[in-house]
Amino acid sequence: MGDPPDEARPDDFASDHAAREDMWQRLARLPRRQRAVVVLRYYEQLANADIAGLLGCAQATVRAHARKALTTLRHGLSIDRMAQAKES
Repeated sequence: MGDPPDEARPDDFASDHAAREDMWQRLARLPRRQRAVVVLRYYEQLANADIAGLLGCAQATVRAHARKALTTLRHGLSIDRMAQAKES
């Protein structure tokens, strides 16, 4: 008969929405400069030079803020995954 059509299911939408909301909450907990760098780099797709110009800092500082922010976000996600695994 074939595969069913690829339609969005309500549970997919809810799951995607929850994941996006969770990420925005994690971003909100970052220090202001780190949050700005992550949003400008990954959501606005700006280059380090452009971000440095907007924030009035060196490109090396932008890279350092990005690295610290991503480390913090990854650490938080891994802790949550470990907690979920223990609950299972």
